[in-house]
Amino acid sequence: MRVLHIGPVTPEYGGKSIGGVAIHLIDLSRYLHQKGHEIFVLASNCDDNYEKELNGIKIYGRKKNLYLNYLKDSLFELNLIKKTRERFLGKENILRTLYNYSNMKYFIKKIKPDIIHIHHIQSEFSFAYEIIKKMKIPYVATTHSYHSIPFSEGKKRERNLYLVKKNMEDCENLIYVSSHLKLEARELFNKFPKNEVILFNPIDINKFKLLDKYTCKETLNLKYDKIILYVGSIIKRKGYDILLKSIERLGQKDIQVVFIGSGEKEELIQLAKELDIINQVTVIDYVSQEELIKYYNASDVVAVPSSSESFGLIYIEAMACGVPVIGTKGVPEEVIPSEDLGYRVEKNNYIELADAIKTALEKKWDKNKIRSFAEGFSWEANVGKYEEIYLKTMKGLLNTKK
Repeated sequence: MRVLHIGPVTPEYGGKSIGGVAIHLIDLSRYLHQKGHEIFVLASNCDDNYEKELNGIKIYGRKKNLYLNYLKDSLFELNLIKKTRERFLGKENILRTLYNYSNMKYFIKKIKPDIIHIHHIQSEFSFAYEIIKKMKIPYVATTHSYHSIPFSEGKKRERNLYLVKKNMEDCENLIYVSSHLKLEARELFNKFPKNEVILFNPIDINKFKLLDKYTCKETLNLKYDKIILYVGSIIKRKGYDILLKSIERLGQKDIQVVFIGSGEKEELIQLAKELDIINQVTVIDYVSQEELIKYYNASDVVAVPSSSESFGLIYIEAMACGVPVIGTKGVPEEVIPSEDLGYRVEKNNYIELADAIKTALEKKWDKNKIRSFAEGFSWEANVGKYEEIYLKTMKGLLNTKK
């Protein structure tokens, strides 16, 4: 198959930012290529005119001023361009609409994919939909979250809600990354895609290993007896403030909390000072994949008390290193289904979180059992499911309403 992915890529592949969607897209591309498919990516986060082939994956950034070359064609497609802009309540800049629309059209015609996979149900889907529909190309989309709706306000929230609602109505084939996310869709919208599939985000299990805890602590210069690790964006939704308050409540001076991520770093440090636990807090903006695996292995527990997670890749990565995890009930139960793996506590409840951390630090965990659970999320075990979805979609046989 010739597969065109539309979405963000990791910095190694030219992306200017990194996140779970970019990691997922690149891992999926790599594993599909290993199975003999031709893989192309129209990247949403690369510089203009970027072009690169790496590990058999052809990456393209959008072409600057391409819409000038397509101006004549655009005059004949004003209705489609108008429909695209209306998805944004007519508020999308007309030049940006032309820029994205013309790029979508150019690369789809250039690549001639057998199937297109759009990695979000928001802007990228909006710019591609009318073109894909007109050219009658099979496609699937993945929705990774709806965070742009509940975590925005006023006119921005209204715009985001309308955009995703319209896209959900028009999308024919949609992948949810958890049943939790599908339930969230039922709360937000009243019309849904013709075909809906739940497929968890796999991880590259081979990258994550069980390493000696004390060797990792020594290598990373972690001096405290107990290590709590937080990995992810440092934003209120992820609960960094709840974690700090829980540590203050515990009152144990032998605990070190390591935060790895960027965001509200100054606010985090200020709160740690106010709680008088600043000496127990370490904040690191970025670490390599190799270092991150050492941090996982050096930890006694990974705690990210996020108020909302559509999936929660960090928890699976930690478990792939044999480390127990603590999330909230905003994390899908499928991710932490058993207290043999960790705990799910109430959202925004630092008292309950403190109790869970105390229990986790005192409990004897079975690292191999935790690792075994994470192996069920490996790409080896799941890439075939994507191939099956693609093939059924191409043949018009993806019917999930039976």
